[in-house]
Amino acid sequence: MSASTTRRVAGGGSMPRNVKVKSIARIGDLTNAGELVAFDCGPDHLVYLVWALKPLEYRTKNGMFSISIARSRQNYRVVALADGRPVLDLTLQDERFNIHSVQPARDRLLLYVPRS
Repeated sequence: MSASTTRRVAGGGSMPRNVKVKSIARIGDLTNAGELVAFDCGPDHLVYLVWALKPLEYRTKNGMFSISIARSRQNYRVVALADGRPVLDLTLQDERFNIHSVQPARDRLLLYVPRS
């Protein structure tokens, strides 16, 4: 499952440098529905992913500002991975806020929304 490769990336200066990239999980089986809206690494060493399960309403018409509270409620799927395997998989129903980030908070999850 873990493949690695070396890629050339631009650094802070003008000289490209080599960076070793390692795959930590395959999420293809998890992405069968919705759009990935958050990818976070927690202090508990888990990888957190959040999918919106309905069409998104994230930006105003001119695209300049994020919408914190959408006109229609959203359903989300939250998955936490340890060593590439799901250890948490839950669905949030009828959420009124547009979630952009997730972090663990003891035995709960802290869900973030954009400021507007």
